[in-house]
Formats: sequence, structure tokens, C-alpha cells
Amino acid sequence: MILISCLDQLCRQQTHLLTTTTTTTTTRMSGDSNIGAWIQFAKLTSAAGEMAPFPYIKGVAGCIATILEIIELAGKNNKDLQDLAESIGTTIRIIKETVEAHGDTSAAHFRDLCLEFQKYLENLIAELSTIRCKLKSKRITQFLTTKKVSAAIDGYKQRVSNVKADYLVLVTTDTRLAMSGMRDALIKTTQATETAQLRMTSTVQAQADCIRGEIRSLSNIQRGHTAQICEKLQDMRGYYRGQIRELRMGDIYLGKHMYPSVRYSTREYQDCYGTVECSNTAKIIRVYQHSTHDEGAILKRFDEVVEAFINLKHSSIIQIFGICRSPKFLAIVFHGGTRIPFYDYARDLTAKKILSFCTQLFYDLESVAEYLYRQSMFAYFGDLGGAICLNEHGQVVVTNWIFNFEIIGFFMMQMTKDPLQRRIYAMHMIP
Repeated sequence: MILISCLDQLCRQQTHLLTTTTTTTTTRMSGDSNIGAWIQFAKLTSAAGEMAPFPYIKGVAGCIATILEIIELAGKNNKDLQDLAESIGTTIRIIKETVEAHGDTSAAHFRDLCLEFQKYLENLIAELSTIRCKLKSKRITQFLTTKKVSAAIDGYKQRVSNVKADYLVLVTTDTRLAMSGMRDALIKTTQATETAQLRMTSTVQAQADCIRGEIRSLSNIQRGHTAQICEKLQDMRGYYRGQIRELRMGDIYLGKHMYPSVRYSTREYQDCYGTVECSNTAKIIRVYQHSTHDEGAILKRFDEVVEAFINLKHSSIIQIFGICRSPKFLAIVFHGGTRIPFYDYARDLTAKKILSFCTQLFYDLESVAEYLYRQSMFAYFGDLGGAICLNEHGQVVVTNWIFNFEIIGFFMMQMTKDPLQRRIYAMHMIP
């Protein structure tokens, strides 16, 4: 934009030069009627004409110097001769100053006119030489003051002024066109630069927004992961192997004992109803008998049972909630707060319902047996009074299994390693 402003200023300067140069040139010599000064100026111009950029001006300047010398000899006080000398001197001055100001480009415009003016002056000098040879000085004055000569000189002066004016118009026009082209180029360049900057800024902004969005998203995800990890760490404090709760003896509150069938009861543990500190629902708590004799073997057996319960995930097998591994109080806490003994449940059924119940029981036990077989646990169910109960929804829940043949009420189920040898025997109702 600064360059465009400078070009505008240059254009205005060229336009001002077009309208004022001729007047300024005349003014500088105005009032200077000393023909000797014009002679000196012409001689200096002739000497300078030997050098570029206007070597052709040497001839016309030399002719002007000769004519001015003749005019000076003819009569210094003759106003007409002084005007003629002024006109001739002004003509050469216009050419010299214009060429000096604008160089080779302007010199070419004056070349033909200077050669023509030189030829005219040479003819004029020849006529003056003829008159002077006849010693007729008055005749020289009369000849030089004729309208023919003055008109010719003024004509050349005017033509020189016109050439200068045309040249300045051309220079101004070219300058304006060049300036306009440069302005358009600068405007296009500026617009392209601004567009590129806007595009770059937009791209950077879009990328920045995208990056900030991704950072926020990753930050949120990271916070979520951190919170989950912290939550899991908090939850895992007090967990056995990160899967079930590890309770302290003081967290468990025992309630009413659950009495299994006397015939098939075990002395290894006792099941009770109860609650725990970290849950608001009733639980079934299996307390293992404490003994100072062979305490290590008892704890090992307890851990094996816990491991088995943790790994078994079947809808008809009771699920473990937590354990207490205190040496004086080994206990397993199961989910569920209601367990109806098999015989108590079957005693109140009609014959028709017993048949339906036994059919469903068969399929449930078969499903459990097949699941245990897939777990490489060749287990056999104990009696229905202790190992199999029903929950509050009337669903069969297996609470234990032993590794030998056992009568389980209506059925005896034997799971062998070979599925083809599986045998299920219908048995009579155990009273």
C-alpha cells in the first residue's frame, strides 16, 4: 500500500511537470536579454552534445551559437533581434533540459526535429554569410527581423515545445498505466496474501479446535479411566484375589442355625442365617468347625473349597459373596437369605405337583452335573436334605457336592469320565 501511494505521488508530479515546465523554463531566462549569455549556453550545449544521451544536439547547438554571434554583431539594442535570440536560446534550452531530465527515452523524440532545425539554421547561416560578404550589416538586421525568419524560428520553438509536451503526456500516461498495472498487481497480491492468511488462519484454527477437542476428549477419558482405576483399587481393598470380599470376624453377625437332615449331616461345617457389615441383605453363612489340631490342613481344605466356589458360575449353584479367613473363625458367606430344605418343600406338594417338580429337579440336576463335568469336577450330589435346597423363588440351589456315590432322594446320579457311560437311576422316595 505504501508503494501505491508513492506511485500516485509520482503521477501527480509528472502531470504538474507537463503543465509547468515550459513556463518555468521561459521564466528562468525571462528578462535576460544578454545575447552573450545565450551564446555561452549554446556553446556549452554543443560541447556537452559530444556525450550521451544526446550527441546529435551538438550540430544544432553549434549553429545556434553562430547565429547568435551574428545577431550580437548586428545590433544588441534591437528588440526584435533580442526576441529572436531569446526564442532560439529557449528552443535549445527546452531540448537540453528535457533530455537531461529524462535521459535516452526523451532524446529519441527530439532527434528528427533537431536534425531538421539544424538544417534550417545551416541554410540561414549560409544566407547570412552571403549578406555579410557584401558588407551590408543593415541588411542582416532586416533579414533576421523579417517575419519569415522569426516565424520559422518560433515555429521550431513551438514544435520543440509540442514534442516536449507530447513526450511528457506519454511519460505521464505510461506512468499511470504502469502505476495502474502495479496497483492491480499489488491489489491481487495483497488479496491473495490476505486470502492465504485467512485460509491458513482458518486451517490452523480448525486444527487447533480439533486438537483441543481431542485433548479434552482424551482428558475426559483419562479422568474416567483414573476414576475407574481408583474405584477398583478402593473396591479391591478388602477383596480376596480381587473377586470376593474378604471379611473380618467382627463384620459377620450369625443368626439362626440351619439344620440339615440328621442322616446326612456333616460335622465339617454348620450353615446359619446371618448378615454382614457391608451389605443390607440377609446372607447364608457357612462356619467351619475350628480345631487346634491340624490347623494347617483345615485352612488348606477351606481354601480349596473357596477356590471351587469362586470358579463355579451356574444359576443352580449357590454363589459366594465373601469369606473370613480368621484362624479362629473360618466362614463362607453366600448370596441369598432364604433356603428351604428339600423335604419341607416336597412335603406340602400334591401328587401331581410332585411329579412335575421331580421332572424339573431331574433336568436341573442334570444341568449342574454336566456343568461340573465340563469343569473336570467329577462330583456326586449328597442327600437332598443338605446339598439341595430351594430359594425364595422356588428354584433349585445346589449348596454342596461330595466325591463319592450318594443317594440324593429321588435319584442317584453318577458322572463318569466317559459321557457315554453316564447312568441315571430312578430311586424310590426316601422317607
